Amino acid sequence: MRRLMYRSAAVLPRSLAGNYRYSEGWFRGFIERIFVEELELDPRELPAVQAELLGWFADPAHFRTFPGAARLLERLRGAGLVVGVVSNWSERLPGILDGLGLGARLDFVLTSALEGLEKPNPELFRRALRRAGDLAPHQAVHAGNDLQLDVQGARDAGILPVLVEHADHAGRAADVPADVARVGDLEELGDWILERAG
Repeated sequence: MRRLMYRSAAVLPRSLAGNYRYSEGWFRGFIERIFVEELELDPRELPAVQAELLGWFADPAHFRTFPGAARLLERLRGAGLVVGVVSNWSERLPGILDGLGLGARLDFVLTSALEGLEKPNPELFRRALRRAGDLAPHQAVHAGNDLQLDVQGARDAGILPVLVEHADHAGRAADVPADVARVGDLEELGDWILERAG
C-alpha cells in the first residue's frame, strides 16, 4: 500500500478538477487511482471507501502530537511570539489541531490545500510572514523536519530554518549541511527559539 501511495502521488498532477494537492477533492482522486485503477475495486464501491478514509483522516482521535507540543506553543506565545503552522496538508488541518487542543494556542494555520501552493515554494512562507503581522523574513524562524521542504523552502524566502529531528521518530539525518541548525525535540526547539528571541 505504501508503494501504491507513493507511486500514485508521484503521477497525479498538483491539481485535479480544480482541487489542489492534499485537498479533500484531490484525495478523492488519489483514493480512486489506488483502489479502482490499481487494486481494481468495483467503482460502485468507491464512494463508501472514499467516505471512510476521508472520515478517518478528519478525526483528531487518529493523530497524536510529538511530546511537548502544547508546552512549546505556550512557551512561545507566553514570550509574546506569533506562532503559526505552515503545512503541505488538507484543509481539515485546522479542525484536527483544534481537536488535539492546539488550535487555540496558534495565531494562524496555512495549509497547501487552501493556499493552492506548497512548501518549498517561498511564496507560501511569504504568506506566513503576512499572516504573522507582515514580518520581515529576518524576524521569523521556521521549524520543520524536512531538509528540502522546510529548510530550503524557508531559506529561499529569507527565513532562518531549524531542522527538528525527533530521535524517536526518524533519527538524525547524516547528510545535513553543517550550517543548518538542528534540534532533537520540541523542548530543545523552544530553548533554541527563545534564546534567539531574547
